[in-house]
Amino acid sequence: MTPSTRRRLWAQLGIPADYARVRRMPVQRVARSLVSVGPAADDGKHVRLTPRAAAAWQRMRAAATAEGINLLPLSGYRSVPRQTRIIRRKLAAGENIADILRLVEEQTAGRFVVSDFIPVPCCFPTCNAVTYAFVDGDTVTPLPRIVNVYEYLDYITNRVVPDFSVEIRGALEGLWSSSSVAGSPKSLDQLSLSCQACGLPDAATIGDLADHMLMIMVQDFMDPWTFNQKNLMKCCKEFLLPGGKQIPFCAYNTVGYREQARAQLEALEPERRRARAEGRPYVPRPVTFSFGEAKA
Repeated sequence: MTPSTRRRLWAQLGIPADYARVRRMPVQRVARSLVSVGPAADDGKHVRLTPRAAAAWQRMRAAATAEGINLLPLSGYRSVPRQTRIIRRKLAAGENIADILRLVEEQTAGRFVVSDFIPVPCCFPTCNAVTYAFVDGDTVTPLPRIVNVYEYLDYITNRVVPDFSVEIRGALEGLWSSSSVAGSPKSLDQLSLSCQACGLPDAATIGDLADHMLMIMVQDFMDPWTFNQKNLMKCCKEFLLPGGKQIPFCAYNTVGYREQARAQLEALEPERRRARAEGRPYVPRPVTFSFGEAKA
């Protein structure tokens, strides 16, 4: 794509002409070879990366798995035409989580309603909503209909109510957490404990729950057109970087953190590889950021 064609496309999409320069985002070549790294965590479509990126992802995922951390791919390489379609669709729809939940209610014929979805406490209320449901044949029973999740979470007043089970409250807080992973042993244990308050049969096993429980999470990711600093201040999804900095997810991907971090981490990569080859510990230098006026 020529610079003039790119400028025309950006103008059509409402992207500022200096967007890449201000955020220090270099022009990238179109990928000629892509490798699937598995289905996306949200829509199940295959996530594709360049061979080098795919190999790095597999190594990182294997290392995380060894530490008991489950990494899931969400998004990979996007061609210019595909990204253009996504931006145009978002601009045309203008949908937020409330709109999406109303569509869920409509499309499931009432099996799920808006009130079944509870905001995740650590996020801004409009950023993330979750529900769990027990599915038995054609019968779908959302967990919030049989347990007063708001009372157990109690994240507005943060008060202590002696009548509530500490264990059940802890389990529900784990389920309504941005780090909850559907189908993991931990989430199944939490569901089992939560259902002490649900009235499910005592004989129900973890395996029964795994076969019948469904998790639905709706996550709103901000972009330059929907960026809201108030939402960002309550974000609990963060990138942890060398030096201890924790950057909120939407800030990292929107206002220029990613590009600066990537450049510094790539520069550190040869040193990290040498340390690994020599069998010695490697302590990376802290990642720093500068958002002064970019030079032309």
